[in-house]
Amino acid sequence: MKASKSILRFVHSFDKDFIKDWERQRQRGMLNFIVKYGILMAFFTLAINLVFPVVYENRIAIESGTLIPGLISSIILPFLLWFSNNQRYVTLREKGKETINCKSDKEEFTIKK
Repeated sequence: MKASKSILRFVHSFDKDFIKDWERQRQRGMLNFIVKYGILMAFFTLAINLVFPVVYENRIAIESGTLIPGLISSIILPFLLWFSNNQRYVTLREKGKETINCKSDKEEFTIKK
């Protein structure tokens, strides 16, 4: 019983942190988020395409078979991540009015115990 309460508190703390962080991210805007994460994903795609051939095959090569899909996904995935995070935020805010103890800059809501 005691362990389940501590697990619930741990999960709720993630939710509280997410709500707080996502409120800040929403204020910065969708374009900022998409550009930032798109550039990060494109960088990692390029890095992986440069490093793996060197490490495993001792050659320097950029293969379009993996580079192009990786770059395309670095354009699409930030959009999906934005909408997914925004949906989670809305759900937690609606749920939070009844169940989550969250203190943000704008309002406070409590957990049912």
